[in-house]
Amino acid sequence: MKKITAIFLTILLYFYFTPLHAKSLIGESCNGNCDISGSTIDSGNYKDFSFAYSDQDNLTFTGVIFEKSKFNNASFDNLKITNSEFLKSSFDSSDLSDSTITDSKFTKSSFSYSDLSGSKFSNLVLDKTKMNNSDLTEIIFDNVILDESNLASVEMDESTIINSSLNDVNFAYSILSDSTIKKIDLNDCKCNNMNFKKSTITEIQSVESNFASAVLSKTKITLSNFKETNFSYADFRKSNLEDNNFNDIDANNVDFSKSSHLNVSFIDADLVSANFSKSKLENVDFSGSDLNYADFSDAELINVNFDGADISNVNFSGTTRK
Repeated sequence: MKKITAIFLTILLYFYFTPLHAKSLIGESCNGNCDISGSTIDSGNYKDFSFAYSDQDNLTFTGVIFEKSKFNNASFDNLKITNSEFLKSSFDSSDLSDSTITDSKFTKSSFSYSDLSGSKFSNLVLDKTKMNNSDLTEIIFDNVILDESNLASVEMDESTIINSSLNDVNFAYSILSDSTIKKIDLNDCKCNNMNFKKSTITEIQSVESNFASAVLSKTKITLSNFKETNFSYADFRKSNLEDNNFNDIDANNVDFSKSSHLNVSFIDADLVSANFSKSKLENVDFSGSDLNYADFSDAELINVNFDGADISNVNFSGTTRK
């Protein structure tokens, strides 16, 4: 009897501490009162499947394909996805905080108005995906393709984006402050009215993008190429810029006051009414640029080139040159 009791207790403890393992899903939905939290779905090709309005925390998907499926208005806290594919599927208005999603593909899918805070995304294709108006605070994007995606009005404070492609992305009105952005392609980005305050930005390719009215104050920007980009009315106050290409940019009415520039090129740039007051500029090239009505008052200029530049009506009062 004691032996039977011991075996029973062993089995009971095994099922108590071991997550439910479900190899595949049955039917067309698992919503409402359906709860498979803690399960692992490791096979299957599903179309029009629905998890809408369900609570499925600690769920794992691996090696699955979902097409036109619904994960909206649901809780997937601590979700894990690997080696899977999602086509035209919706995660809108869902809780996916602290998720880990790797080696997967999401095409024309949607995460709008969702909570993705604290999540880790690596080795993913998320092209033409919607994430607008979502919480991406403290998120990590590592080796992710987000080309032609919509990330407008997202909150991404204290986040990391590295080794990724975000070409032709809509980032307008998003917050990416106190973040690390490194080795990414950001060409043709709609980055107007974004907030990058106190972020570290390095090795960025962002040609022909729109950063109009963006906040880049107290940022550190290095080894980046912003050729032919629009920075009109942007805020670079107290920023640190080093080894960057700003050739042919539209930067009229930009505020660079109290900033530091080292080895920066502004060749043929539109810098009409730009403010460089109380800034330090060393090895900076303004050749061919339009600096009409620019303000360099109380600035420190070391080896700065103005050859062929329009410096009509420029304010050099209190400026020191070496």
